[in-house]
Amino acid sequence: MLLFAAAIATTASAAPEAAPVPGAEDVVVITFKIDRPRGIYYFEPAGVRVRPGQLVRFVSTDYRQSVTAYHPANSARPLRIPERAKPFDAMLGEQAQNYRGVFEHRFTIEGTYDYFNRQQEARGAVGRIVVGRPGGPAERPLGVGAAPAQPEGFVGLSTDPTRLKIVRQIFDLLPSARIVQEGKISLPLDRIAPGYAHHARNEPIP
Repeated sequence: MLLFAAAIATTASAAPEAAPVPGAEDVVVITFKIDRPRGIYYFEPAGVRVRPGQLVRFVSTDYRQSVTAYHPANSARPLRIPERAKPFDAMLGEQAQNYRGVFEHRFTIEGTYDYFNRQQEARGAVGRIVVGRPGGPAERPLGVGAAPAQPEGFVGLSTDPTRLKIVRQIFDLLPSARIVQEGKISLPLDRIAPGYAHHARNEPIP
């Protein structure tokens, strides 16, 4: 009887397990990509979970594309990485003769990191990395906790509701809880393509 009760208690307390985190010796690769027919600029995977101390390698299939942390030091963007983390800002392909640059960053401080591409942020080229457990400013709603000089939260986007809506749409697809559970998330390009088409024609997103 006691064994039966213990079995029930164990079953009742079971929770969905998080996806395994790669070992610290494994390198996680994130690629900046372009779907030219649909005009979509994106990171693949757009959401990923890594272990503290994990090395992430950013690569680009296009020339001179940045990978930049949301941080006031980077063009007064809002703080959306852990407070103690050092902001990163690198240009992929700047020195690459084959137009495929590489930037590596080791994430040592636990929390949630949001980043963007300087050239194509307005088209939704943003991403999220969860290091260990989610936490920090990136877990606030988008636009909250922005740099004082930009109360709306985005340089170049604050006066354009359509562009800001695209960025918010991408982050809505990258909840940290899902990243932890699945390990990585790819953007559903077919689902977001209509928004880009409206943006290209300067029409409101439905």
